[in-house]
Amino acid sequence: AEGVMAMSLIGTSGRRADNIVAEAKQVKAEGVVISSIFAGSHCASENRIIAEEVRQRLKIPVLTFNVVGPGKERQQGQIISRMQAFMEVLQARRERKGLGVAD
Repeated sequence: AEGVMAMSLIGTSGRRADNIVAEAKQVKAEGVVISSIFAGSHCASENRIIAEEVRQRLKIPVLTFNVVGPGKERQQGQIISRMQAFMEVLQARRERKGLGVAD
């Protein structure tokens, strides 16, 4: 039971945001991607709640999206486009900070 209760998806949105913030700080993340399974979350707006908390606390870009199932090529293409744009945002932030190209 203790193992289950310690899982990252157990608990409130605030607890999950705390876990993401702690992990992002530990690895010195430049951005965070939060994905979920459509209609598989505790709350329909949970991604927004967690993303906003992470953005406010870390001051880094956050991308959220719902994972789509097989046969949803159009939606998969949208996710790929959003991820590519997110990477461009991260690269632009690096360049503004004088960090150069990511490894």
